[in-house]
Amino acid sequence: MQRISFFLNLILIIPVALWGQSQSPQNYHYELVESVQLTKPAVSLNFLGFNETDKSHSVVVKDKNTLRWLNADKPEINLPQGYLTTVISKTGQYFGIVSLNPASGVDATKQITIDVYSADKDQLYSLEQSKHFDDSLPLIAISDADGSLILGHNFNGKIYFFNPNGELNETVDLFPDAEYDLERVLSFDLDASGSKLAVVAGRRGASPLNSVALHPSAEPQVYLFTTKGEKVWRTNLPEFNTSAVKISGDGKYVVASNYTVDVRGNVKKRSTVLENGDEIFDTDILFKYASFSKDNESLILADNTQAELIDLTSRNVMWRTNVPRKQGMITSIKISENAGIAALLIAKNEFKNGAFIFTKPHLKILDNAGKLQQEISFDKQVFKKPALNLSSDAARIVIGFGDAYQIYQKQF
Repeated sequence: MQRISFFLNLILIIPVALWGQSQSPQNYHYELVESVQLTKPAVSLNFLGFNETDKSHSVVVKDKNTLRWLNADKPEINLPQGYLTTVISKTGQYFGIVSLNPASGVDATKQITIDVYSADKDQLYSLEQSKHFDDSLPLIAISDADGSLILGHNFNGKIYFFNPNGELNETVDLFPDAEYDLERVLSFDLDASGSKLAVVAGRRGASPLNSVALHPSAEPQVYLFTTKGEKVWRTNLPEFNTSAVKISGDGKYVVASNYTVDVRGNVKKRSTVLENGDEIFDTDILFKYASFSKDNESLILADNTQAELIDLTSRNVMWRTNVPRKQGMITSIKISENAGIAALLIAKNEFKNGAFIFTKPHLKILDNAGKLQQEISFDKQVFKKPALNLSSDAARIVIGFGDAYQIYQKQF
């Protein structure tokens, strides 16, 4: 059966002009105030604590074999055999180290281990799950409220809610009558308090519009749960498939991507914004990146080559900007409170030494009317995973690379 996921790589972006509907602030620019060189090259960086103060921040660095904390009195952690990834709660109060190793005596089965720690590096609990050879890896999120963990499997459409002691509280079967399906989409996101979980999922893998498939639509749905597994609301999405979901910091708004591909490869794209399960806004960007302002009144969405700012109170598009392909692709976006500043990290994607890396990064800084205020280039820097943070008051921007990170301060 043909699957829509195959056609996502064929999406063409139509350039859109930049426009603004609000007054720009006075001119300003950001100046470099701190540059830190890392002792070892980093696979990834996570910035914690920069949103509220520049005096209590810390940087979590993942290199080949360790997790290290910079600017904080925390020792490094040696990564276990079979290490897969690190999951960090949104403000860094908790984190989980995920590893995958063969289970004893069973060739076709492996063991997933999730070790959950507090920010002080105290291990809270450890979870283990079997993984059959053809199962997808699970989705994992950790609550900032208490370190409780949510785990999801796309192949069976189930979500597992664990309490702060690592005990299973609730299992939710999103589609009790659905079959095992590795192409089912499942994505979720926790709010800032770690108490509400937005989920988007398809009943099945989708097929193209006008194909011979008996049920071409995945019948994608959006849910809101508490972290105890209690369903708050559910709603259907209009298109055939979905790919991502994001929830606002206060849990009031949820934005979900959805799209339909026909047999010719034409794509109808949407990002649907919901409030209390009701659609309040719809746009034709199929977002890869989404960022709500801390006051939860604005939302910025982006795909590879365009970004759009939405005012959630007036439900209007405030501006949209296009990034020429020759400049690279958008890799991360951030927005300040009151949508005063938006930061777009753009870079070229290249295959070098057996891996894809981002090269020639540059940062575009836009004001609340979408006007470009400043562009900062880092031609000699490279990175594997984007690392960008913008303080809620727009005073500081922090950006990380493969072997360094830099802090910029706004100057009028």
